[in-house]
Amino acid sequence: MKLFNPDYNSTVGSVRDPMVVLFNGTYYLVATTEPYWNGPNPGVKMWSSPDLITWNFEGLMVDSVDISEDAPCKDRFWAPELFIGKNKFFITFNAKNDSENYSAPLKSFVAVSDNITGPYNIIPKPLVDVESTTNDAHLFRDDDGTVWLFCNLEGSIIAQRFDEDSASTYGDYITLIKKGEEGSWDSVGIEGSFVVKRDGKLYLWYSSWSRGYEMGLAVSDGMDKPFVKMPCNPIISCSNPESENDSKEVTNCGHNSCLKLKDGRDVVIYHGNMNGKKESICIEEISYPPVPHRPPAYFEI
Repeated sequence: MKLFNPDYNSTVGSVRDPMVVLFNGTYYLVATTEPYWNGPNPGVKMWSSPDLITWNFEGLMVDSVDISEDAPCKDRFWAPELFIGKNKFFITFNAKNDSENYSAPLKSFVAVSDNITGPYNIIPKPLVDVESTTNDAHLFRDDDGTVWLFCNLEGSIIAQRFDEDSASTYGDYITLIKKGEEGSWDSVGIEGSFVVKRDGKLYLWYSSWSRGYEMGLAVSDGMDKPFVKMPCNPIISCSNPESENDSKEVTNCGHNSCLKLKDGRDVVIYHGNMNGKKESICIEEISYPPVPHRPPAYFEI
């Protein structure tokens, strides 16, 4: 069966920043949900699917109604991610408090559960202890068992160790990559990190909105080694949103997650849109190291 990119037939509807994991034979999806720009969304929603085609709504895993009015993570839930821990399940997400009596920048938070579909216990303490905005938290377990939290901080992607038992970061953070020089495709800013390990190398995906929305990669031989941006970036580039010829092509593609399907294929999942339409899920097969391309029109499932 062909899933067209973007998948406007999905029962999930319009979403940004889709993140999918495979657990016990079932795919689970979390994503940024509407309204994106003009009001607070209700929290973090989750869907499940046996095949990436039919999605069942599992409910609100993080619900604003259950969060106290004086918490720093009351509103603006963005870019959730689901991480399968050793004994727990974790949902990281961006949030802030937009009340008149609470002024704080967007931060990264985490919620914890014994079951993948909840209930989740929200920890109302920012994951990274800095004054500046942090967002797009991503958890990754390396081969030695160490869990790392990646996120954005002041035009950079940083990483810090994460302890599953306390659901908190520890140690100093390290800066992995920074936004590009003026005139480059990622010069305005970078975000949306996601890490996979293939053939002994760490591939750090990231997105930039400098000239639309596109995705690039930085590669490293280990967390104690430098991450180097691929010279052929961006890997997945957007079509020109001003061009009439591109009206049926995917534009503004970015903020991806990666996983291996049940059949073993590597895929990258991200949001994209066509001119005049909202963002929705795009899925494509990928190999490592990837080569630059535009998003394909469909994915064969």
